[in-house]
Amino acid sequence: MSILLFPDWLKFNEYKLKEHEKGLYIIPTKNAKEILYSPFDYEDAILFDILFLGYNAIKNTASPEDCLTFVNQYGFLGFAQSIIEKEYENGTSKLYANNHITIAKAIDYKEYLDLFQPFDKHPHKKPADAEPMPISMSLQYNEQTPRYILEWPDYAEQVDWILNYAQFLYLHLKSVYHDCAGDYLLGTVKPLISCSDKPMLSWEYDSLKSAVDIFYVRLLTATNPVIKLCKHCEGLFIPQNSRTEYCSVSCRNVSNVTKSRKRKRP
Repeated sequence: MSILLFPDWLKFNEYKLKEHEKGLYIIPTKNAKEILYSPFDYEDAILFDILFLGYNAIKNTASPEDCLTFVNQYGFLGFAQSIIEKEYENGTSKLYANNHITIAKAIDYKEYLDLFQPFDKHPHKKPADAEPMPISMSLQYNEQTPRYILEWPDYAEQVDWILNYAQFLYLHLKSVYHDCAGDYLLGTVKPLISCSDKPMLSWEYDSLKSAVDIFYVRLLTATNPVIKLCKHCEGLFIPQNSRTEYCSVSCRNVSNVTKSRKRKRP
């Protein structure tokens, strides 16, 4: 048996693209309304859509509008929470080296807010003479849900961050199919074992990104995965049964012809 901590995720009903000197961002529209939902109710759809976005990114056919469509459907990935380690030094935050954002260094509180609230006209910045304030003060989950940080004024995420993450997932899945995959680091995904009358597995996630991490690991360990890569074109498809290896009859026929020609070669 398993339980899920903080199942709800916050999304808005409408987002838009907005340029900034730091990059192209996605931000909720002015009159956007909040919607709460559980990503775990849409696990297969979310995972397929993020992998398909990564597939198109590899082919250089993914557009900012494609990212906007994903965010309109499921909300932000929550990079502001998912990239933060739970260790702090002198009021700064250490970021993961492979965080899908073009930063691999410690940043202070002001830089952190500027990165994720680039359009906020009245940002919550600490006074110059204040003591160093660890970001951990705003990331205590014992009384807050994972959606807390998304309620900041003008919270935004860059299109490139989403594309980088989607591309990373697709390339990793592709490497799995070629039997050369490395370890996939879950980052902030934390399965916790608790014991009462019966052992129970609890999933604690801090963002939609870490929920997707959970979905992805489930896919890799599934006996009958709900999403596969075509053995010929390497496109994503939903198999009809566990033996299905191609996304279409056309791909299967082309693959069979190619194998036949190889066998006939001297």
